[in-house]
Amino acid sequence: MTIYLRNSRLFPLCLALTFQAQIATAQQDRPIDRIKVQTAEMPTPKIVGGEPAEPGAFPFQVALIASHVAEGSEAFGQFCGGSLVAKDWVLTAAHCVPATAPEEVQIYAGSQTLPTGNGAAPAGVRVGLERIVSHQEYDAATKDNDIALLKLERPIEIQTTQPATVDNFSTALADGAEVTVIGWGHTSEGGQSTPVLQEVSVALQPRDTCEENYGQFLNTLPGGAPIITDNMFCAGRPQGGVDSCQGDSGGFIGIKSDNNGDGWIQFGIVSWGIGCARPELFGVYTNVANYIDWLTEVQSNF
Repeated sequence: MTIYLRNSRLFPLCLALTFQAQIATAQQDRPIDRIKVQTAEMPTPKIVGGEPAEPGAFPFQVALIASHVAEGSEAFGQFCGGSLVAKDWVLTAAHCVPATAPEEVQIYAGSQTLPTGNGAAPAGVRVGLERIVSHQEYDAATKDNDIALLKLERPIEIQTTQPATVDNFSTALADGAEVTVIGWGHTSEGGQSTPVLQEVSVALQPRDTCEENYGQFLNTLPGGAPIITDNMFCAGRPQGGVDSCQGDSGGFIGIKSDNNGDGWIQFGIVSWGIGCARPELFGVYTNVANYIDWLTEVQSNF
């Protein structure tokens, strides 16, 4: 059995280990330490069971790029996703940037197709980071509080970008509600694809069902702590087939805004899961609703 954190790396880990040991092993290196400059024949792969997003459909989505990768070849340095929540702030997962210096990461915004070094002029822009702020209670062992904000060196002003809105879905959506997840991650467990942003519709799943399903594969945490904490929610299909996957970590899950035809409401952040698109093993997402005050505080203080 394989536990996959949803950034661009695979972790074949023995389930005889405790959950904490599994995740600790996976976190020995940072995601960006695993990014190598790939060839045009080996791009970073994408979402499972989805389809290419329409150009301009998700103007807030950004790719996290390892800084050492040459400009114009961003498809080969992408390791996580993120969302613009302001012109100079990106929301992502804390596990995407553990012990990471701002100069090691850049973001690519304004285009749903990542450049592959084919000589075409990039449609988006690449911007460095001024600061990385991970949640102070992020737990690498349990993935609880898997949320971070990235302060950009300069605001993104191009017309092809528009921040997402973060909001509380718990009062608006019930189990079974359809939500959209997007990313530049694998299209199959360990697979490959093109550098075009993918989208797929998944359904919110009951917490107790998700907890029970994962409990069959993972040991109970110390003190009886749940595998699926109150800061997480699950989404997918009981039969599998659609999911987020490696490379999608830090990215968006949410719905279109009723008040703005071009706007989106972000309910969660791609976090972790066992495998990708397996039956009954849903994707696990950070519940952004629990962090509205934290997001406001961080953006106000920096």
